[in-house]
Amino acid sequence: MMIACYLLAFVTAFYISQNDFFSKNPTILLAFSIRSGWFWVYGTIYGGLAILFLLFVQNKYLPADVVSNSGEPIKGFDHLCFYAIAAGIFIKSLMNITLINVPFEGKSFPIGFATIIQIVEPPIIRKLDDDHFVKFDKFLEKSMVAYQNSSVQEIHEIIRTSLSTRMSRKEVISFLVDLGNTVTVKEAFSLYLLTFGKKIFCHTFKVL
Repeated sequence: MMIACYLLAFVTAFYISQNDFFSKNPTILLAFSIRSGWFWVYGTIYGGLAILFLLFVQNKYLPADVVSNSGEPIKGFDHLCFYAIAAGIFIKSLMNITLINVPFEGKSFPIGFATIIQIVEPPIIRKLDDDHFVKFDKFLEKSMVAYQNSSVQEIHEIIRTSLSTRMSRKEVISFLVDLGNTVTVKEAFSLYLLTFGKKIFCHTFKVL
């Protein structure tokens, strides 16, 4: 049972960290990032920290009627699941705690749990961003082969006629303004792919 709870804490923290990352980086698409090893390294770090946190608190702080001294559940698996999920959610917030900010090279450097994140996270995100850029660009180049003789106006028309009817009028107008500012087929492709994702893009332009 405990192994399952550790796995649950890991998966929860992995999901929370990735969801937070993608919400802060809207130009990074899951479809291209998931094939990067750094995607898995990033989530695994938070997942591993969640397991360590659960190991630390299970015998010291959890109620005695939930975990015995041997680490086995007394009341039942559902109680441990609650604490495992809580550990997974809590670890992301914990690692962002800053006690004080110290000026360093013209910037403020956080001192606290966030110090670890500031040292480890940026290089991983840069690597992930590089991998994403390469895969994204290669996909665009491959997609453009079938439309190499098409003008940007023709691509604009394909996109306009394929817009989802579920979009609000405000969303449609905003997107069409951005689309009108694209001057090359690659720019139009890139905007459409970033806005609607790989699945919709492939459906619209018949890309396998």
